This record gives sequence, C-alpha cells and structure tokens, in this order.
Amino acid sequence: MRLAITCVERVGVAQDILSLLVKNQINLEGIELQKFADKGVVYLRTEAVDENVQPKLLKEIAKISGITKVQHIHHLPQERKNLELQAVLGALPNPVLSIDLQGNIEFANQQAINSLLPAYKQNLSKRKQEKLQTLNGIPLNDVLANLNKTKWYKAFLEQGATAQQDTLQPISNPIQFDNQMWRIDLLPIELWETDQNRPLGYVVALQSQQAMQLDLHQFMANQTSEFDAMIASSPKMKLVIEQAKKFAILKAPLLIQGETGTGKDLFAKACHQFSFRRDERFIAVNCAGLPEEDAESEMFGYSVEGKERMGFFEYTNGGTVLLDNVAELSLDMQAKLLRFLNDGVFRRVGEEREIQVDVRVICTTQKPLAQLVSEGKIREDLYHRLNVLTLNLPPLRERQADLPLLADHFISQISQQLGIKEPSYDEFFLQALQRHRWAGNLRELYNAIYRACSLANQQLQVKDLDLPEESLPDAEMLDLEQASLDELVNQFESSLLRKFYAEYPSTRKLAQRLGISHTAVANKLRQYGIGK
Repeated sequence: MRLAITCVERVGVAQDILSLLVKNQINLEGIELQKFADKGVVYLRTEAVDENVQPKLLKEIAKISGITKVQHIHHLPQERKNLELQAVLGALPNPVLSIDLQGNIEFANQQAINSLLPAYKQNLSKRKQEKLQTLNGIPLNDVLANLNKTKWYKAFLEQGATAQQDTLQPISNPIQFDNQMWRIDLLPIELWETDQNRPLGYVVALQSQQAMQLDLHQFMANQTSEFDAMIASSPKMKLVIEQAKKFAILKAPLLIQGETGTGKDLFAKACHQFSFRRDERFIAVNCAGLPEEDAESEMFGYSVEGKERMGFFEYTNGGTVLLDNVAELSLDMQAKLLRFLNDGVFRRVGEEREIQVDVRVICTTQKPLAQLVSEGKIREDLYHRLNVLTLNLPPLRERQADLPLLADHFISQISQQLGIKEPSYDEFFLQALQRHRWAGNLRELYNAIYRACSLANQQLQVKDLDLPEESLPDAEMLDLEQASLDELVNQFESSLLRKFYAEYPSTRKLAQRLGISHTAVANKLRQYGIGK
C-alpha cells in the first residue's frame, strides 16, 4: 500500500503516523518526506494491507492532528525517479554500468548485460553459467579482462579511494573487447557535503568503434550542407553526392576527378563544410600557378637568414587544403607531397626541424589518375596513395535529367544579377541544350545561358546561345555509352542538317535535297537551332 499524506508543518506528525502503523501491526517498507512552505507531504509504502482494513486505517490517519488529506498513490517520488532512470538507461543504445569505489559492478543496463555477460560466462562452469543472470557484484576488470593490462584503470580507482577534497575528472580510453575496439568513459559520482566532496563510485559508458562510426555517419547525414544546394536529379549525380558525404568525414586524402567545369572545386568546398573541420581554414591552391622554384617554400614555408614564413600546410593546420590540378606539380614536389601525406610532417626550406600538422588534403585532376601515370605526369607511388577515396564527377552530357533543373537555376541566378525579369524558354531551346555536348560542362552552360539572358527580351532564343556547330565523328558517337537510341539519332540528324544547311541555306532547296517537305525541314531546323 502506498499513501500520500498531506499535513501542516508540525513537529511529531510523522511519529504519530508511524505509531498508528505499529498499533495496527503494519510493517513500514519506505517513507519519504517533502516540505512545501507551511505544509508537508509524508509518503508511505507499507506491506500489503487487506482491502477491508484500508478504509478504517485511512480514517484513523486522517484524524491525526494537522493532517488535511490522505490518498492512495501508485509510486513514491523516489520510486518514480528510479523507474524513469531505468527507462532512460534501458533506452540507451550503448552499455552503461555503475561501479563502486573498488570497481565492483552495482548496476548494468540491458545493453551492458547483452554485450558483456555472454563473454564473461564463457569462462565459467556450466552450472555457474545457468545461475548467473546479471553482472551485479562482479569486478569490472573481470568482465573486461584487458583492463588488467592497463595502468590507468588501477590508478584511477586508487585516486578515487584516497580523494578527499579534489574533484575527480572523468576519463576516456580505448579498450579491446570481443575482437573490436571500444571507448570506455568513466564518470565519477560524488556527494558534496559543505565544502568537500566524497566519491561514491563511477558511471561507466561503453561505445564500440563501429557504433561511433555509424553515429557519426548518421549525425553528418542530417546536417544541412552545400551538398543540399547541388542539383542532382540524375542517378549518377545522386550517387556521387552520397559518396562525397561519406568521404567528407574521413581524414584520408580525397581525389576528385572530372572534366573541366564539372564542379570539382565546389565538391571540395562542400566536403570541407560537411566535415568536422568546417570551422577551420579552407585553402585552394592552383598547382599550375605555383612556380617550380617557389613551390616548396609556398607549400612548406622557409626559414632562411633570419627570415621565416609558414607555408600553406602549416597555415591551414586543422583545416583542409585543396590542391587543384595536382598533376601540374613537378615529380620532385610530388615526392615531397607524398612524404607529407604519409607522415603528416615536413621541414621548412632551410630548416632541419620537423613540423607536424593535421590537414585534410583534397586533390583534383581533369584526367583519370591512371592515365596521368602512364603519361609520366604523376608518380606511381603518389597514385597509389591518392587512389583510395576517389570521386569521379560525371560530365554534363551524362546528366541529361539535370539539364532542365540547371537551366532554371542559372536563368534565375543570372536574371537577378542582370536585374531583369526571368525570361521564358520553349521546348526547342531546351532541346538545343540537351543536344549540345558541353565540352566545358557547367561553366560552358552558365556562360551560354548568361549570353542568351543578356540578349533576351521576354523569351530565350536558341540562336542567342551562340553554341558552336558540332559534327560528331563515329569515334565520338561510340563514346556516348549512356545516350539512348533517340538521343544518338537526334545527334546524328542534327550533324547532317548542319552540314547540308551550309550548302543549301534555303529551306526549300534543302527540302528538295533531302526529299522531304518544306514544313518538315523548317521544323527540324528550328528544333536543332540551325539557321538565322
């Protein structure tokens, strides 16, 4: 039976209640007192009381001087707190335990029991295995045997046993268990009395390395980033962005490959912003613009004749360095870069002292790295160091589904820059964009739309794109592996019409040459943006 008894503040009221329980031969199992201004509440938990006896007992309690209310309750306040704490600990995905000052387990949540008990029971006899259901009372270093091989755990317990006034600091360390690495956190539990604290024990939290990596991926996947602003409706582009998010949070060097104008620098910045280095520096270095004689001092700094200057790696410590067009570095500088990637250390020019920094390196190339190795532009050992985390950005011609979205985005962006109302465009304009090969990719598309917008009145015209006339030879057509049959036929038809239109600039003459109607030729010329 559990009761909440409200009463005015009076010395001895609790004693009167307890005396009544003794008179009725009812055992008390728990009592809590709470004080509120001029009144208080006495919470009781007793042994089971017959339902026929309870009404009479409650009336007797209510007659005690100072008592204003008596009611049944489901839980005492501390019981409720304990149940809530049990629910919270049970909901945690990781093992959580508490241990006393000697390191004996006093509590373990279900995740701790599930993770640690089976391995501990393997070393017990079958009879003991059947009886053992909890970890309570077992030394933590018996359950995690590798703790006995460390010095810090024993020292931590000894510090807690002798601590009097100094506050204990929580610690974290790696520990191997169940064939994988875990992080173990020990958090002191202390009771403060006046100006001193007394250690009571420790909370122990465990998290496996695998779980930490999964949590990290899930956390980063939910963060807003520059990736969210990227236009990606095509399957290829969606896949690259998902890969980039996973690579962004790692420390290993990242290689981004793609044709000119595919957005390699944008991906590099997005990877930096998506990582835990987002608040640190991001430096982009154009390797083609580094003079060979100054490349080493620019990269690593120098200390000559009393003059010192830090290089961009040292300046960006903690952040990210983008080496754009890494193949433009000399083979000698590539060797020095390789050493830095392997060890994280370098020497300034003119100095023997080694400097260590923590920098994430992102490299870009326009050609596949393997091809650059065969051309002698990239060292093979650097190739093997960089060819681990690789993003291959698809060219615009392989992103047909993205073209309408990109066109709308650029038109809106450019219209705001020019201070004009957004012009419209028709199907022929979009088809002209989709037929073009876009050797310059996004950069060429932006420039073409900028020109068309600057010349437009209300509607964008194909002729204002000023796209170069293209004629695809058979070898280039074979490269369009991702194109559909209709796309290949349209490309070939466009190439033929451009060729014959140069010889027969009159639509009637061209129609006679091709053996089709004048209207059909006019429609096709308009469709492909050919003519005036």
